[in-house]
Amino acid sequence: MKISAMMRKTGALYALLTGNFLIRQLMRISGIVTIILLTTFQVLMATSGKGQDMRNDKVTIGLKDDDLVTALKRIEHQTSLRFYYRKADIKAINRLNMSVETRTIEQTLNELLNNTFFSFRQIDGNILIERSKQQTAYAIEGRVVDVNHKAVAFATISILKADNNQKIQTSQADTGGYFKLAIQEKGDYIINISAVSMDSLSVGLTLSEKAIVQLPDIILATVSTQLKQVTVVGKKPLIEYTIDRMVFNVENSMLSTGVNAIDVLRETPRIEVTDNGFIKMTGKNALRVMIDGRILNLSDEDVKNKLSTLRSDDIARIEIIPIPPSKYSAEGNSGMINIILKRNPSLGWKGSVNSTYIQRIYASSSQSGNINYQSKKLEASVSVTNNPTKNVNEQSTLYDFTGNSLNTSKNTVYNSNSLSFNGVLKYKLNSRMEIGGTLNYSYLNSTSNYTANSNYIKKANNVVDSTVNSNSVFIQQPRATAASAYYDYNMDGKGKKMELTYNYSLNTNSSTNNINSLIASNLSEKNNGILNVADNNYRINSIFADFELPFHFAKN
Repeated sequence: MKISAMMRKTGALYALLTGNFLIRQLMRISGIVTIILLTTFQVLMATSGKGQDMRNDKVTIGLKDDDLVTALKRIEHQTSLRFYYRKADIKAINRLNMSVETRTIEQTLNELLNNTFFSFRQIDGNILIERSKQQTAYAIEGRVVDVNHKAVAFATISILKADNNQKIQTSQADTGGYFKLAIQEKGDYIINISAVSMDSLSVGLTLSEKAIVQLPDIILATVSTQLKQVTVVGKKPLIEYTIDRMVFNVENSMLSTGVNAIDVLRETPRIEVTDNGFIKMTGKNALRVMIDGRILNLSDEDVKNKLSTLRSDDIARIEIIPIPPSKYSAEGNSGMINIILKRNPSLGWKGSVNSTYIQRIYASSSQSGNINYQSKKLEASVSVTNNPTKNVNEQSTLYDFTGNSLNTSKNTVYNSNSLSFNGVLKYKLNSRMEIGGTLNYSYLNSTSNYTANSNYIKKANNVVDSTVNSNSVFIQQPRATAASAYYDYNMDGKGKKMELTYNYSLNTNSSTNNINSLIASNLSEKNNGILNVADNNYRINSIFADFELPFHFAKN
């Protein structure tokens, strides 16, 4: 048998496609162009979005030991915005904890990226996460635990320079005991860790090449005192949690005696006190202060003065309220604290006097005093605070340009004297009815003297071409008066209450600003003067009624 085979010639189309080099290249280019067009179309579709704005649109998220990527995906699920970032850059940002709250996207990202190297910005429907142009050099992370390796919530962590003990930063551990610190420069540092009713600890640290430093768990032991005789007494825990607030039981802490309310708030969870004594709540833009459930309608300065006269011996507990109840007017992203005073079992008179002296370039001082009286039905207190202050600020700057230079010197001297008065009166009509009132008055007299001299110098012959000398004297005298009267009625002793409150406030502010300047050159001399006089005042009257009427629709 003979078998023969013939090789068939390649088809014309196949030969054309495989043999023609030019056509093969055109096909490759066409494929690449198609991919680019599809990608561009997807980007255009992503940026069209719904026009969401991270400053106004809100999301509701909570985190517990989650990483940043997880947090960003949860935001994307609730919005049409999309995030762009390098995953390799942000993978180290983890152990994030955040309470479940409704915030704007901007507020959420600020809290997520706090103490990190990253910033963010919105471009149409996209948000770009990128390294800050002036990024922090070092990040220090750690966790505070007790001897049983349980988290110590809200411990205070501060870092100081080892050579001069200068405080660089203070932070607070979250509910899981985790904390983060951001440091600009390498060198030797000391980290101090403390918590209420626990021993403090100091840790030495040297920052060199490692950008992110992960500390081992920091163990704090409970303060213990050896006693000859022990009596077991039932007490409330130091920190309690209810539905809408956290309660710090001051009377069960080491701060129960010997300090003022400002010192207590320095160690209160979620509360920060600045070097000037002003109070803030972590994660909130504003803070309102109440005493025994009544809001202090005072300026920040007056609130500081009032709390500085309140002794910790008189404080039972402090309630930290991140989200105020609906009966209080909403003021943006604000929180509240409620300072509950003790019901003093000892009747009669009690008072205290305090004085503080601070020496800088000029001396500053503060004097305060309060007196209290309590009987079975009547309770009254009066406090007065006086703060004379003098500060100076000097600044000199040289600007070097091509052909000439500018030398400026500025000097500001600030003098102020503030006086505040606070009074409280309460009277129990019977076991269910109480009436009372408060009166607060503050006065500030301040003078600011500002002088500035500028010399324009030609480099060619080192001759002053022209000078500008200016001087201003700014005087302001604000006065604030706030008064309130209330009537409380406990209807049945089972939670039904009625509160009636009348509030009155009067604020006046007279100010004078006298500005003079002299401009002189080789050709002319010109003197300018401006006098601004302002006199502002406003008066507010308000009535507040609140009823609490709980009803039980079913019984066990």
